[in-house]
Amino acid sequence: MLSPLTDAADDGIRVRPTELQLCVVGDDLREAVATACGERDDYALETVPSLSAAQEAGSDADCLVVPAAALGGDERTTEDADCHGGDGTVAFDEPMIVVTDGSDTVTAPRHERRLTDVLERDTLERLPARAWDLVERRRLAALSRRSLASVELVGESIAIVTPDGEIQFASRSLAVRFGYDLETLSGTDWRALFPDATVDRLESTAIPTVADDWRWTGGCTAMRRDGETFPVQLRLGGLADGSLVFVVESGDDGPER
Repeated sequence: MLSPLTDAADDGIRVRPTELQLCVVGDDLREAVATACGERDDYALETVPSLSAAQEAGSDADCLVVPAAALGGDERTTEDADCHGGDGTVAFDEPMIVVTDGSDTVTAPRHERRLTDVLERDTLERLPARAWDLVERRRLAALSRRSLASVELVGESIAIVTPDGEIQFASRSLAVRFGYDLETLSGTDWRALFPDATVDRLESTAIPTVADDWRWTGGCTAMRRDGETFPVQLRLGGLADGSLVFVVESGDDGPER
């Protein structure tokens, strides 16, 4: 039988913040951001003169709002260059929104472990929604990583799949079970783990069930990287952002529950 999902305990990263702390680089940009946020009461703004100043201050901001000129090219100052790694990455962990003036040719700065978005100055009315989206995606990613670390301790074969269908996180036991290296498995489409008939079944039955906020359990056929198939018991659940959680156990094909 199907069982409803229960709410997770409130313990920090599981809880969506009620107010975003935005760190804006430059007084001029702050004025534009304040106008974009309007009368909303779910924001707090702080201003720093440069990226390096934000780094030195140890800002507790949830999201950086940065003019494109501070990130690279001929307009980058020596001070802000100190915030960039040798490969052009930006040395911050917070999500970041880059603001261009329409004439900038930058798209998105190269980054590691970063959620970055780019907005033109004349579309800053979109900034509040974009900032919330970036912070929520970071929160859910952190929760996913912590959950995966915990199941590693008990040897669960588990994968967390993005709404686009790519495997974002996978446990070592799942990689071994399916004949993959962890590095190779990351970014793989989940459909590569099952023969076509199983994929059709999961897409028509299991995934819609999860989309309705239920868990799905059933026996099905899985497929190793070399094409060999084997029976498994699959548990399928969902996260708030539309990601899927696959838990694979050994077993013969059995009834859905």
